[in-house]
Amino acid sequence: MSRVSFTALREVRERLAQSKRPLGVSIVGPLDRDIRASENPEEAWAVQKLYGPPQRWVLTLLPLVAFDAAIAPGSHLEEVSGLRVLIRTPEPIPHLRVELHGDAIRVYEIPDA
Repeated sequence: MSRVSFTALREVRERLAQSKRPLGVSIVGPLDRDIRASENPEEAWAVQKLYGPPQRWVLTLLPLVAFDAAIAPGSHLEEVSGLRVLIRTPEPIPHLRVELHGDAIRVYEIPDA
């Protein structure tokens, strides 16, 4: 993983503000295979043509009380500008950096020196 960027930060902040309970952002990936992808090659091709390649990262909003249960090996929890962000990866990545830039959430892997 070198970098992933989500450009829906404004919508995320609006949903967090509308929620009756405290929420945070959960980012899971990269996924080897999109479980939502069709097994039918023609249907998969049509969907990809319409919507682009399958999403390999998934961003969801989770209640903050669920964050403790979601932390596992390969997890990275960070507070960024008042936004709690949990990143879960299939393989542990020792050093991650999360940035909020404009309307984007950016996640970078920091290589070992």
